[in-house]
Amino acid sequence: MSPTEDGVVRRDTPTGARARCRRQEGGWACRAMDDDQRRLMDEIDRLKSENELLKAQVEDFEATMGLDDKADAYARTLSGGMRRRLLVAKAMVHNPPVLILDEPTAGVDIELRRQLWDYVKGLHERGTTIVLTTHYLEEAEALCDTIAIIDKGEVVACEPKETLLARISEKQLIVRPATPATVLPAALENMKAELRPDGAIEVQYNPAETSAMSILGALSAGGMEIVDISTSESDLEDVFLQLTSRQPEVR
Repeated sequence: MSPTEDGVVRRDTPTGARARCRRQEGGWACRAMDDDQRRLMDEIDRLKSENELLKAQVEDFEATMGLDDKADAYARTLSGGMRRRLLVAKAMVHNPPVLILDEPTAGVDIELRRQLWDYVKGLHERGTTIVLTTHYLEEAEALCDTIAIIDKGEVVACEPKETLLARISEKQLIVRPATPATVLPAALENMKAELRPDGAIEVQYNPAETSAMSILGALSAGGMEIVDISTSESDLEDVFLQLTSRQPEVR
């Protein structure tokens, strides 16, 4: 660093110590810095380093949130969806140990929602505690380890996701016969089964009591030729409806 007319801090002194130099008649006069001055210069260096790191993080978030082409735009000129992206980016840019996200994907498109999910998962894997509020049950199921369900201002459940999903043990088995069914087979008389409009048969069963193979075996024994089957499990929406549904009052 070169001296100026008013003096400058030099870092290239022969001893390696920082010195403050001022122009005097006949040359430059330098004196070593005291402890306070050294701490000040160290702090300036630290802030410069943090500024470069923050700049890199901002650029990373601009790309992640799809805001890189809006980097020079005023916030007030952004659309509602873009403002939502900006708010989420501002909350996450400094890598807080605890991050609270309130409806972070409301009003954003599906592609950005997926990108944000991946980023939030990455933050969690790196040790960030995340508190998320959402009306998207799919989002809560995809991102959360522990889920609290609030109904009319009261917490009706707060459990690990696996425990919550286990509240409904039933599974659905969909059977597609070679010839679309028009009536339910006699083998399913004592089961929760229904005929679908496309001729497939949907059976709800508890794996702890009945196996899918026993259901298929009974249908085959009854003469049904099966061409395709699929199964599905209860999801968070089913649990939510079970916990929040109410029977109508009898008047």
